[in-house]
Amino acid sequence: MDAPLRYPALVLAGKRREDDPVAKYKGVSHKAIAIIGGRPMIAHVLEALAESAWIGDIFISTEDVESFRARADIVAYTPATHITEAASSICESVQRAVARGDVKPPFFVVTADHALLTPDMIEHFWRVAQQAMTKEGADFALAFVPRHIIRAAYPDTKRTYLEFRDDGYSGCNMYGFLTVKSLKILHFWREVESKRKKPLDLVRAFGFGNLIRYLLRLHTIDDMLARAGRIVGARPVVIKMPWAEASIDVDKVSDVVIVEDILARRKGI
Repeated sequence: MDAPLRYPALVLAGKRREDDPVAKYKGVSHKAIAIIGGRPMIAHVLEALAESAWIGDIFISTEDVESFRARADIVAYTPATHITEAASSICESVQRAVARGDVKPPFFVVTADHALLTPDMIEHFWRVAQQAMTKEGADFALAFVPRHIIRAAYPDTKRTYLEFRDDGYSGCNMYGFLTVKSLKILHFWREVESKRKKPLDLVRAFGFGNLIRYLLRLHTIDDMLARAGRIVGARPVVIKMPWAEASIDVDKVSDVVIVEDILARRKGI
C-alpha cells in the first residue's frame, strides 16, 4: 500500500479561562502542562501526532510561547520555532496560524487536552476524510462519537451531546481543514462569536428553519451538518469515531480521574 500523505497539525494550547479547574487542581499555570499519567497533558497529544504516519509538521498555538519553548518534554516533538502565539479565541488562533503560513489546507487541528489521542484515531480520521475529499468534494471534517458507543464503554461518564434523529453525538476536538473553502468556517464562526449576546442575530445566522429542525431532531447529524455547510459555503464530512476515548478530553477534575485511569490501563498498570 502506498504511504499516506502527511498533513501538518496545529495543537491548540491556548488558555480558555484564567481560573481553569484542571490547572488549579494540578497546581500549574496552564492546563496544557498539567501532569496527566506521569507527564504533561500536551505531551500525550504530541507523541500521538509524532508517531502517526499521517502527520507531518507539528505546530503549537499558545500564549505562553517562551515557557513552552523552554520545555524539553515539548520541544522533543516539534522545533521551538513551531511554537507560536495564540489569539484570544480558537478560530482566531487557527486564522493566525494560516496567516503566518504555519499551516495551509489540508491540515489537522486538535486541542492540547486530548490526552487520549492515539495514532489509530488519527489514521481513522484521515482515511475517512481523504476518501470524502476525493469522492464527495468535502471541504471540512469534524469528528464525533455516537452516544451508544460511549455509554457501552463508560456508562457512568457524563459527556455533552448534540441530539439528532439517529443518535446523540459528543465532539472530539479533532478537525480537518481539507480545502481552501474550509477557511470560510473560521470567518463564519467569528461572526457567530460576535453575535453570541444577540440571540436573534444568532438565529438569523443559522436560519430559523434549521434551528427548528435541530430542536425537533428531524435530521441525522450528516443531514443537519450538510445544511449548515450550505449556509457557510463549505461541505462538511462527519467522522464517526469507533472509540469512546476519542471524545474524552480533560475539561474537569472528574475528567482527570477518568483519563488517568484509562492511561494506566493502556500501560497495563
